[in-house]
This record gives sequence, structure tokens and C-alpha cells, in this order.
Amino acid sequence: ALDYLHERGIPDDIIRKFRIGYSPDEWDAAVKFGRSKNYTDDEMVVSGTVRRNDERRTLYDHFKGRLTFSIWNENGKVVGFSARTLEKDAPVAKYVNTPETPVFKKGNLLYALPIARPEMRNLNMAILCEGQLDVIAMHRAGFTCAVAPQGTGFTVEQARILKRSTQKILLGFDSDSAGQKAILRAIELILPLDMEIGVIRFPGGKDPDELFKNEGREAIADAVQ
Repeated sequence: ALDYLHERGIPDDIIRKFRIGYSPDEWDAAVKFGRSKNYTDDEMVVSGTVRRNDERRTLYDHFKGRLTFSIWNENGKVVGFSARTLEKDAPVAKYVNTPETPVFKKGNLLYALPIARPEMRNLNMAILCEGQLDVIAMHRAGFTCAVAPQGTGFTVEQARILKRSTQKILLGFDSDSAGQKAILRAIELILPLDMEIGVIRFPGGKDPDELFKNEGREAIADAVQ
């Protein structure tokens, strides 16, 4: 997991700042850890970190063998995870997320919001990206007002959360068809809130992560400008 992050050019201080982790490639590592902290099996299942196989009546780790991105609520508490497979061309979903739980409501959360909120207020601007690695790239490029919804499913509640800190949102989604649809959907939600909207066009159809890795901070700054 650490090799993967270093290959993506993500340094150790950023790994610590964003609390990026790893779920061991074992079926019961999280199960054993939870029990060692005196959590009940039902509590671990409700938390979304563990799943239950009803046929075998056993528990297994939801994020087994994946890179984990911590998702915080507005108060900076970790309430869930988005976990990426490290296998190339794996016959499984690239990302697995915490399911809806009593504390993890996907439509009410924005990745990196506690880190980004002070700069949103300073600049009166938020940058909305598509994924965690894009947000991290924007922060590394100096745009620490960047956040992301969980997937491209931006909600009106997330827009209202942003409006509490800023009156301007720049949309930095990917240039593919899914990204374009997400931009149009986000605009539909933001316009009725009487907020200023801009769309960042990344050159060559790149996403922020790829652009920062290949061309550096200035290329990101040019696109935002």
C-alpha cells in the first residue's frame, strides 16, 4: 500500500495529514481488532467495517486488502471509509465504500471538509472534485479549499453545507461523459441556492491527480485561473 502511494507521488506527510491507511489482506483482521476493543459483532456490522455471512454465520472484513481513505464528518471525526483495490485489472470493484450507517450518511458528507473549510472562508471559494486522489492533488497544489462528494453523486444537502462557508463553487470533475453529466447535475442543484458557479477545464482531458503528477502545481493553478 505504501509503495502504491509513493509510486503515485504522495509523500508521507500527506499520507498522515489525510489519514490514508490500509486494511490487511486477511478475512478477519478488523473482526479481531474490533473484538479486542470490546465491540460486539453487531456493532461492527452496523459500523460498516465488517460484514456478516448469514449462510456460514461468520463475520468478514469489508475492506480486506485495500487502501483506505478516511471519511470525516464536519467535526473531523472518522465516520467511514472509501477503500481502493491495489490489484491491477482486479475482477472486483475498484472502490468499496462504507454503507449507510447511523453516522455515515453519504449525501451529507464531503471528503476533506474539516481541512478545507478554513480556506473556503478565506477565499470565499470551494473546489468540488470527483475523488479522493483529486482532492489530495488540489491540496498539494495549494488549493486547500478542495473537497469531493462520495462518488459523483453530489446532493443538495452537500451544496447547502458548502454555502455555509462560501458563495462560490468551482466544479473540477473529470472530462469524461460521467464527469460531464455530474457537472450538469451539480449545476442544477447549486443554481437555486444563489451561488456563483464555475467549471474548471483541465487540459488534455486530464483529472487533477494526473495533471499534478505530470505537470505540477502551475498547471493546476492555470486551470483554476
